[in-house]
Amino acid sequence: MDRVLADLLACPLTGRALDPWVARGDDGRMEYGVLRSDVAEYPVVEGIPVMFGNFEDVVALVRAERYDDALTRMILHDIPRGGAGRALEAFASIRSTRAIASRLLRLDDERRRRDARRALDDATPGALVRFEYLDSAGRGVDAYDYFSLRAATPRYLVALSCIDAVPDGTDAVLDVGCGAGLVTWALRQRMGARPVIGVDSSFVMAFTASRDTSDGGRFVCGDATALPFADGAFGAALATDVLTFIDRRRTAVAELDRVLGPRGWCAVASLHNAGAAHPYTYRPVSMAAWRRLFAHAPHRVVSDDDVLDRYRQGLGLPAGRGNEADEGNKASRLTVVMARDERALVDHGPFADWPHARGCLQMNPLYEQTGRTYDGVAYRRRLPSAVFREDDEPMDEYLPEEVVVSDAAVHALRDGDRTPEVDELLASLVVIGGPGESWIRR
Repeated sequence: MDRVLADLLACPLTGRALDPWVARGDDGRMEYGVLRSDVAEYPVVEGIPVMFGNFEDVVALVRAERYDDALTRMILHDIPRGGAGRALEAFASIRSTRAIASRLLRLDDERRRRDARRALDDATPGALVRFEYLDSAGRGVDAYDYFSLRAATPRYLVALSCIDAVPDGTDAVLDVGCGAGLVTWALRQRMGARPVIGVDSSFVMAFTASRDTSDGGRFVCGDATALPFADGAFGAALATDVLTFIDRRRTAVAELDRVLGPRGWCAVASLHNAGAAHPYTYRPVSMAAWRRLFAHAPHRVVSDDDVLDRYRQGLGLPAGRGNEADEGNKASRLTVVMARDERALVDHGPFADWPHARGCLQMNPLYEQTGRTYDGVAYRRRLPSAVFREDDEPMDEYLPEEVVVSDAAVHALRDGDRTPEVDELLASLVVIGGPGESWIRR
């Protein structure tokens, strides 16, 4: 955590400034430490402020300079016990079985710590997310598919379109619900020297973003419904593919509004529409209901399908109020753009270059090599599950099932060259850019 991030933070309980106590750090950065307010103390672990008031044990570990234990504790906080561990917790509450159950729980804790340390020692990108969703009791293969293949999804293209529309300025930009940091990384590519902050309620995600996806980025572990930042701290904000899964949506929108400055702009993308079916969702509401949440400020609503269609034509977000209620009810996902000044809701014409061309160019991770032909390397598109296919259905409209890439284009990708063939592959989304190597697929 550096001084730029420290100056943006505020106690989420009182809104007061924070007093830092540095346990380990150098060159103006805090790697481990404690942020103190008038009512709570918040640990800083591996440079990530943990802005929840219920981590007194982690604060104590940091003060005792037990940094590895503090990091392991934060990793395990997001990962539940297995069924046997939960049964032992129940037995530990019964007087007659408390002693033996407590001893067995200590053994289970030691096993979980060893597993977490192995995942921490694994330097391959996404190792901690694999640990959480594939190798622990928190197993969720659909969630892992989402995070490991997010750069290949239509929702990421919608996010990129929103990123390209962020108005120019010097104030910091906030990525709410940053997850593993891919959107934050894309924001940093677009913003240059402008500060970009990612916040997520999961420490595993914030740490993965910092370590694997957006090296050198600024990340905070915090709550979208009690953002740990000062009033008006940001010039722009994004919340992509997250607000649908937050219960207290009015509070989350109010918090977004609070942290935006007088020229504030924000995009809230990929909101689930109750007028359409979704393979998984959380209390989707109608387009009219989403509109009401943003009625306090100039805004527009547009279907993600429209954003995606324009993106494929090389065009950014449209202007105007967007879809009206009847038309919007046909869309499965919606994006809201809000601005203090209605003049900021402009039509964004042709991209200067494909937003997905930034970073390290590589084959779309949905494609697997199947062999060779006379013309080059053959690839076939493979989706990981029926749920992934249903949730990202628009891909069938634009991603070819099979593609052959010449040896010259393969070498060009390896060398980072933009040849005419590479440009054609970018236009068809067979090639995309990213922060580095794709994560391992399951």
